[in-house]
Amino acid sequence: MFAIIDVETSGNLNQKERITEIAICVFDGLGVVETFESLVNPQRSIDPFVRKITGITDEMVRDKPTFKELAQQIWTLTNGNIFTAHNAGFDFPIVRREFQSIGIDFQRPRLCTVQAARKFIPGMDKYGLENLCKQLRITNTAPHRALGDVMATLEVLKIIIQNDQRNELRKLVKIN
Repeated sequence: MFAIIDVETSGNLNQKERITEIAICVFDGLGVVETFESLVNPQRSIDPFVRKITGITDEMVRDKPTFKELAQQIWTLTNGNIFTAHNAGFDFPIVRREFQSIGIDFQRPRLCTVQAARKFIPGMDKYGLENLCKQLRITNTAPHRALGDVMATLEVLKIIIQNDQRNELRKLVKIN
């Protein structure tokens, strides 16, 4: 099964940035098994540029749970599943770092749908989520928000799976 994940963060990718929103959709290859989303109190201010892109403000996250308070649920939803993200090289290290900050070593097999789309949906102009959605006529009801991007990634993953005639998708799953 796939745990499709997207996170929004308080700023650029560096050691100080924290998750401000997370969404997870557990997908068994046929249908959605479970969906989770939450704003997250990053315990720091959100960069103005990020506020503009995501619409997530300091006020919106002030009284929301911290990552530590959500960690068990995130662990459970991802345990035994393939951590799947559109640009897993961004989302996975952030989630892993959040777990490390509370003393937990987070390891999951992972799949990047950018890489998978390049292999199983060749010929696209660009493979960023927004451009891929336009080219594939996938509607993202909330771009740059965790659940909107997760649901769009789910639709991309469905197309990837349909185009995987020789069951080669598993070769793209990274372990460690």
